Amino acid sequence: MPSHEFTNLNDADVIGLIAYLKQIPKVARAMRANHVGPIGRLLYLKGDLPLLPAELMNHTAAHPAEITSAPTAEYGRYIANACAGCHGKTFSGGKIPGTPPEFRPPANITPTGIGRYTEADFSSPRCAKGNVQAAR
Repeated sequence: MPSHEFTNLNDADVIGLIAYLKQIPKVARAMRANHVGPIGRLLYLKGDLPLLPAELMNHTAAHPAEITSAPTAEYGRYIANACAGCHGKTFSGGKIPGTPPEFRPPANITPTGIGRYTEADFSSPRCAKGNVQAAR
């Protein structure tokens, strides 16, 4: 998990996220072993390539306060913060630099990119399993 993407969530939302992850079925496939080649090792030693998401976190920062779930810009920024790591600062998706060739680029989640989806698509059981397109 890209834990650094979730450091801005408040305690209640982190608890909810962990509870959700614990109740979904485990994935029945072997994970590929991580590998860092010589250039990656050099960049890591120089301090230019963090290898663990925990290295990107400010472990002394105060936890965010509770925020009310509401259709407001403030709440939208709060929720979208965790999306920007993969989907980009503009949420337009595309290849993430440094990912393997078989890594599927994150989707465009701007209004243009998700325009054909409905709120029900994102609430369906298929979406909860990580496959929004299967809901269509």
